[in-house]
Amino acid sequence: MKLSVCYMVKDEILSLPESIRNTLPYVDEICIVDTGSKDGTLGYLSDVELSEKKIKVQMYSWDDNFSAARNKSLEMATGDWILVLDADEWIDKAHYKKIRKLMTQKPESYLFTIMHFMQDPHWVVNPKVIYGQAIRLFRNNGYKYEGIVHNKLTIDNPANVDTLGVYNFEYKGRHKVKDKAVQNKRLMDKKIKAEGWTQRNCIHYADIYRQVWNWHKDDPIVAKNAIKYLNKSLEIKHNFKMVEVRNSLLKEVEHVESQRKSA
Repeated sequence: MKLSVCYMVKDEILSLPESIRNTLPYVDEICIVDTGSKDGTLGYLSDVELSEKKIKVQMYSWDDNFSAARNKSLEMATGDWILVLDADEWIDKAHYKKIRKLMTQKPESYLFTIMHFMQDPHWVVNPKVIYGQAIRLFRNNGYKYEGIVHNKLTIDNPANVDTLGVYNFEYKGRHKVKDKAVQNKRLMDKKIKAEGWTQRNCIHYADIYRQVWNWHKDDPIVAKNAIKYLNKSLEIKHNFKMVEVRNSLLKEVEHVESQRKSA
């Protein structure tokens, strides 16, 4: 069975080359949708092993819709299965044997653990890692993403694979955090205007500020905004995980403010 990897990229020259080097030898094709890179990303791709015809690239005019761009990459895939990666991600080469085995099983899709490295693991002792989960491997059966931002794959009941993880080197994109926050806030404002303040929308809005706070601890107001929208989500419905996130942010803010007072 054939495995296609799908990327959606923009200005990823700092991370995409490494991701492709760690992916290309173990898959049957790579499908890349570029939404308007200006940093030489496509120039790099022209020098990769295109002679093998394993890499396909399409330009896509950005229309404020992450799902539309993601879905364009899925349309390019000719494999029996699709693996979705971001430009700053890759999977340990030893795990591709497990992935091939999963492709012979009955489930339509699989949840992978996403390990977000907030610091360079090669030189930082005990790097900060944030864990999450997402559907990354699924049959090429016409499934689509939904949502203009924080897109979600329309597949129910994915199988959970605890032993398989995606390495997300988030620290490489820290220079774009504030720009992404501005874009995501604008898209979330559109989404909230259409849907209202659902619990999911409150959490996603809080996450915009939380991600900025992860890299810019000099402004506690950013974290307080995240806390504000987490509290708003909890008013709609209690969620133990969100309580933990909120309490963790409260402790961080208290620590930063106490350091300021003692300085």
